[in-house]
Amino acid sequence: QVLNGFLIRKEAKGHGRGQYLEGVREPGELKAVIVEDVCSTGGSAIQAIERAREFGLEVVGAVCLVDREMGGAAAIEATGCPFASVFTMGELLDL
Repeated sequence: QVLNGFLIRKEAKGHGRGQYLEGVREPGELKAVIVEDVCSTGGSAIQAIERAREFGLEVVGAVCLVDREMGGAAAIEATGCPFASVFTMGELLDL
């Protein structure tokens, strides 16, 4: 199966195509997973989910390496997007 990568910018570039989403020209029927390194409040992941949906992608999940357990998981799931983390901050502190 082919996997496509793309990125979502916080601000649209002031030149070129001036888009928030780079790496996909046409959404077609593409499904997307939002990947973050660390999740605190979930704000940047939620912004990425919204922008990907606005572009026409079907966001099927969000994942992060470390969930800092500051409410981000619940905030992301409140958008209707399943969320998973590889580690929680509590798990890392217990190591």
